[in-house]
Amino acid sequence: MTQAATASMGAPAIAGTEAERLGRKRRRGARTALSSSAFWLIVATLYPVTQAAGLSGLSPLQLLGWLLLPIGWIAVNYGYYRTDLSRRYPIPFFWVTLISTTMHATLLLLMTVADGFSWHMTFADLIGTVVVLAYVGLNAGIRLTLLWGLTATTLFALAYALTPHDAATVPPPVYALVVIASLIYTLVLGLMNEFNQFSKRQVVAALHQQSAQRETIQRQHEALEQANEVLRQMSMRDGLTQLANRRRFDEGLQSLWAQAGRRVHQRRVDRTDAPPALGLVLIDIDSFKAYNDHLGHLAGDDALRRVASAIQASLLRSSDIAARYGGEEFAVLLPDTDLPGAMRVAERIAMQVRDLRIPHPASQVQSYLTVSLGVAHETSFEPARMAELVQRADEALYAAKRGGRDRVSSAAAAAALSPVAP
Repeated sequence: MTQAATASMGAPAIAGTEAERLGRKRRRGARTALSSSAFWLIVATLYPVTQAAGLSGLSPLQLLGWLLLPIGWIAVNYGYYRTDLSRRYPIPFFWVTLISTTMHATLLLLMTVADGFSWHMTFADLIGTVVVLAYVGLNAGIRLTLLWGLTATTLFALAYALTPHDAATVPPPVYALVVIASLIYTLVLGLMNEFNQFSKRQVVAALHQQSAQRETIQRQHEALEQANEVLRQMSMRDGLTQLANRRRFDEGLQSLWAQAGRRVHQRRVDRTDAPPALGLVLIDIDSFKAYNDHLGHLAGDDALRRVASAIQASLLRSSDIAARYGGEEFAVLLPDTDLPGAMRVAERIAMQVRDLRIPHPASQVQSYLTVSLGVAHETSFEPARMAELVQRADEALYAAKRGGRDRVSSAAAAAALSPVAP
């Protein structure tokens, strides 16, 4: 596969990932804006009640002016996620949350100071502490929760001590209880947040472990498949000659026969010329038993290996199959090869073996090792004729032996044996 094709296939996946990430950011931004708007809506809703009771130090116009500041910030925060800014200038959501909550807390503190720490804004401070710490806690553990809560509570307490008090200001004992409640809530929420973060870490660790296990299993599966493929190849190969073995020959013959049969059927449908053909060459080493008896089995094994190499070297196509048929017999399958082509291959094999000049003192044919070859071919590919093809090649082989060995004979011309020149 080309790099361009790979890139084109990977582009939709990458685009989908970016779209999902942007969608999550926008949903988080919407939740942030919603929770912040809800808090400031509570502040505005409490105002008429506290104002009527004389528990607020702000006029309606002042309240409106202060509320415009958080509303503007909420709009900026929401617009950052809804527009392309979050893609052009990405900021981690944790930092966006921290900046946003700090900004809201700062506005709340300034508004409370301007209000003079009235009952209205003190109650709003309590609600704000709950909302802000809960929101911070979703993204942090106990350390950040405690740091944020203690810092905010301390700043509010200092501001209360430095702000001039009036009739609407919460009495010091009451504000002390507010501070204590904030500290207790900070501690409790910090512990809850730490447990929440611990649970998240456990889940993430479990997911990573599962992913690692899946990768390990996948690697083991791939290694097992490779090992099985190696074993399959070994089971299809003759250990001595490294040619295909009899099992591979039988499977190859069946496969080539089925393919040729389909092509014959397609030819009949399409009415095309060029019928498929399959050539088969059976090879037998002449007087090999005498060779083994005279020179020993080690020399016989070496001769088999050299003859097998010569046969393989005679084949010019990767689709041709050379196999050890049994003992000193070999077979060659030649797809898309007619009888003249198969005869040429057989002649070439006989010549290659002859050129080895392997001494054969016990031969009654030549002073060196020779082979006899029987050739047959098929064009009809009826299921019952597959065994007949092998039988005809075998008959041609024995015709070559009866004709004096060291020669090629075809099933079509078994009566007219043609000796091969030495």
